[in-house]
Amino acid sequence: PQQRTMIVPPFTHCQADTVFGFKGQPYKNARKSFKIYALVIVCILTGATSILALEGLETQDVIQAIERHSSRHGVPAIMYVDNGTQLVALDNVEFNLRDLQTKVYDSHGMKIVVSNAKSHEERGRVEAKVKNLRKMLEELSVKSDSPMTALNWETLFSKISNMLDDLPMAKCESQNSKDAGWD
Repeated sequence: PQQRTMIVPPFTHCQADTVFGFKGQPYKNARKSFKIYALVIVCILTGATSILALEGLETQDVIQAIERHSSRHGVPAIMYVDNGTQLVALDNVEFNLRDLQTKVYDSHGMKIVVSNAKSHEERGRVEAKVKNLRKMLEELSVKSDSPMTALNWETLFSKISNMLDDLPMAKCESQNSKDAGWD
């Protein structure tokens, strides 16, 4: 695809999906619990992963997660999503972000491309990261039904996305007697 051949910043073209099945609590040691969700965003070009905690599945919750992501990585130009209602509604959203000089940039348009129903292979990169998220939770012995605060989940998701993106660098062959540089 064209998005995998263009030299652009990470997360300019990305895929996103929501993940279900996490148990949250309003504060530490609380007896009440509620559902927590995750938003997984994967860069199509680099494969970089961003996993963010959602306190609900309403469009406003997803928008807040994308704003947190955008403040770190910039607003995506094109986001490929499945046909979940909270993700499809993103097509009508405009983002207002401030830069370091507190200038407000209005109407950072983001194009939303919706996949066909029940066609998970169209969003293969993000579906693979969702599978890896579940696998990493199992390897870390974190049970998704043990309640944690939203901030604890966000921290854990950040650690997992860091582990998923932790790829070794390649060292090139030496052309001369000097030490080989990193490629």
